[in-house]
Amino acid sequence: MSDGVDGRPACQRLTEALERAVRSPDPWVLDLDRLAGRSIPQGQIAPVEPLVEALAVRPGLALVGGLVEGIVLEVALAAQSIVAEPASLFRSAGGGAHHLSGTPWRLSARVGPARALAFWLHERGWRARRALAAGLVDAVSVDLGGFSERWARAAASRSRALEALRLLQRSGGALCQSAALGLERALFALAFADEAPRRGARAILQSAPCRDEADRGS
Repeated sequence: MSDGVDGRPACQRLTEALERAVRSPDPWVLDLDRLAGRSIPQGQIAPVEPLVEALAVRPGLALVGGLVEGIVLEVALAAQSIVAEPASLFRSAGGGAHHLSGTPWRLSARVGPARALAFWLHERGWRARRALAAGLVDAVSVDLGGFSERWARAAASRSRALEALRLLQRSGGALCQSAALGLERALFALAFADEAPRRGARAILQSAPCRDEADRGS
């Protein structure tokens, strides 16, 4: 299917956008707005999946607008944060098959298993405000470009420890206890692998009074 802007097939446009994001420094920003409503044949999806998986483990932002469905929706789910235009409509395959192997987990991690199933079977889709309330998107903005610039500045200043806590908060509730504890151990090992976050954690712990001392002083 050709894009009405420059004649390039939608799959080519998406693949090139993903390749640029993979090459970019953290945090990456992926503008999917101009691919809204575009469909890509299943046979052309293969080059997309490894690029999406490479991005999913890094901090990134997906910008979406218009009709967000199919492969565009699934790619957006790989982002740490999703911001949508107010008029966006998020629509699943109406119970059909997903394109990317990580989609079920990513959708469940965002909205919970029960709500993820309801969304996937709901052919009419969710408007932006409902998607925001459900946790499918992180923000709704009329200025995607301005939002992405502010987000990138904020994300660049965050520590890996903070991002690990955010992922644990989002995903832990969708897992059984043993899996959630395993995720917690892995994330904290990654977040505190360097001396800088460990030093910061020690400073916080040393400066905070223990509970008994605080209770005696009150």
